[in-house]
Amino acid sequence: MPAGLALSRYVTFKLDGIEWALAYELKTPPAAPTTWSLKPPPTSGRSVLTDAGATTAIPINVAITGNAGVTGLRLVLDPVEQQTKRSLAKGGWKLCKTTTPTCNDEPISLPTAGVHKLWAVPTTVGELELGKYEGMLTVASSDKSSGESVSFSVNVSSRRVQLWGLIVILAGTVLATYVTVFVRLKAARNDMLEAAVPLREVHDNIKAALDRAGGVEHAKRTAAALNDVNKQLSDAALESKGLPTRIPSPWPARLNDAARLELFKRHVETQAVRLAALDVLVNAGIVALAAARQSYGTTLTQAQLEAFTAALQHIDAFASKEPFPPLATLTPMVDAAVEKFRAILAHDDSQIASSTAFATAAAFAADEPRTLQVLRLRMARTSLAVWVLVLLVTVLTGAYSLILTNPGFGTELDLLTCFFWGLGLPTGAALASATTSTVSTAFNVTRPQ
Repeated sequence: MPAGLALSRYVTFKLDGIEWALAYELKTPPAAPTTWSLKPPPTSGRSVLTDAGATTAIPINVAITGNAGVTGLRLVLDPVEQQTKRSLAKGGWKLCKTTTPTCNDEPISLPTAGVHKLWAVPTTVGELELGKYEGMLTVASSDKSSGESVSFSVNVSSRRVQLWGLIVILAGTVLATYVTVFVRLKAARNDMLEAAVPLREVHDNIKAALDRAGGVEHAKRTAAALNDVNKQLSDAALESKGLPTRIPSPWPARLNDAARLELFKRHVETQAVRLAALDVLVNAGIVALAAARQSYGTTLTQAQLEAFTAALQHIDAFASKEPFPPLATLTPMVDAAVEKFRAILAHDDSQIASSTAFATAAAFAADEPRTLQVLRLRMARTSLAVWVLVLLVTVLTGAYSLILTNPGFGTELDLLTCFFWGLGLPTGAALASATTSTVSTAFNVTRPQ
């Protein structure tokens, strides 16, 4: 029988020949009231991807009890993004029986009791802004305009942005590695090169003086010694003697820093001693001989040419005697050879007519600094680039911490906080406990007592 139905019935009987009729009524129990409620989503935090082909619908479970259905179900969304406070409703959400965004945006009726799964579907997936949203999900009906609400959170993202995140992480890792490893290594390398680069400059000056001297084709030992010094001052040779390489090894070094520094120091000092001796041989000896020959003004006789060659070979022979004699011993011997040739020239008025140029080209690596000025310029450029990088990263960090994560940024206090943060002073509640010493420490200044 239908619920809430009343039927009138009669009972007839005879008593003592009299017919009697008694009336009674049959009633069915009233119908149970229809109620409905929302069940929490399957997970407390749903992930929604905005990429093409990805499912962007959010499941909603509606439980109905009673004999009647529910009509006029509609969706109300009010979650907001936790950092920017943007509303999730921007995508134009609607309540659907399927996950397809093409469903009609009409109120839904559920005619039977039970648990029904509906879907919250965005009208325009591309308008969803990425972020972490939290708030209340509300579904209202014709008989319950206030609706039912459940706590709700959803994470909106996309594969493309996640890929960019990986790229940014990679870029940050590479940048941090470059600054903390390669730039620091380059600075240490340049510091050590400050001892070797001036010697390269001295070598180049001696080599130029030797090339400008005339009639020195017999000074092969000196030229070979100069070339060997140049090779020993090259980056490759210095790296074998303790100079850090451009690309560091990820494995532990064979020698510790102190041992490598001592090895490098001894090597550079050895080349400095060799260059000092070669400077005496070239400038005080070979160049002086060539100058005496050119200033004589007449053609040399055969005897004078033999004397010039003998003096030149005598001076050049010192270049093959390594280790070189001390400068206090070498210099007088070279001066004596030059003075002996000058004395021979003083006894003959014939004019010199022959001269030859001595030239042995040295190949210098284009990337090796040949003067201390060039090295210091490189060091200055490197230091400036690092400071600019540190400044840029610091500004970006401050923008993220103080501006981008603050949707209400713009007050005078916000601007003052940015200024204090840039100075390295504490901000927020910590600023209340700051003193004059705090400012001095931030500027690395010692206050007089």
